[in-house]
Amino acid sequence: MKYLPLFPLLCSFLWADLPLLVEDLVSGKGKIRLETSLAYTNSHTQGVALGEPMFIQTSSTSFVAVPSDFGQSEQQNENLIGTLGVHYGITNAADIYVRGSYLLGYKQQKELETQKTDFEHKGVDSWVGVNYEFLKDDSIIGILAYLEAAIYEKNINKPSYFHSAQIGATIYKSIDPVVLVLNAAYRHSHKRKDDNGHYTPGDVVLLQPSVGFAANEWVTLSFGFQWLHQRASKLEGARQGFHCSLA
Repeated sequence: MKYLPLFPLLCSFLWADLPLLVEDLVSGKGKIRLETSLAYTNSHTQGVALGEPMFIQTSSTSFVAVPSDFGQSEQQNENLIGTLGVHYGITNAADIYVRGSYLLGYKQQKELETQKTDFEHKGVDSWVGVNYEFLKDDSIIGILAYLEAAIYEKNINKPSYFHSAQIGATIYKSIDPVVLVLNAAYRHSHKRKDDNGHYTPGDVVLLQPSVGFAANEWVTLSFGFQWLHQRASKLEGARQGFHCSLA
């Protein structure tokens, strides 16, 4: 199988003042905050597709799994994913949130004698979670951790409910005018029922280090990269494909 993903450029503009960066992660007691993002990906597969989901990052600490079909000889995918989250601060150090993602997709499938083109739009997943700020940057380092569960996930054919969980953390340190950030996450998925049988998506580990530089009072330039490792998925207990790392 040949897989050619188009990775997003991990370059963004952030507020230079670090407390503003932290406030963007923790809502504050009694406050409501909206969070939105838009992500685009393009991929091309050839050979025998084994149904491995394609992971698309929608923010520094979240990503969605877009399911793929089994048995396609050649497939072109283009996906645009919009995400909306609502956070509510239960204390000054913790907030709870819900987040959902919606997909607009274009798919072209080619076989020996046929060609099929599909446009689709659907909800991909929704999550509920909690953020907690363990340490502030005025100590040695700042640490903010989160734990979330999937309320809904769209699989290849059928949806699943509360079958995945994710834990992660953001570790940061400001050394004026530089901000060092490390995002780390681990996702575990439980076996779920699909038209092809019992299907278990592979667990995923994500590491994303970045360096921010305060260009002026208002803007910080941030540069970094990500490493994502996914274990092979299973169908009816049999492993489908191989472990996969993307960087």
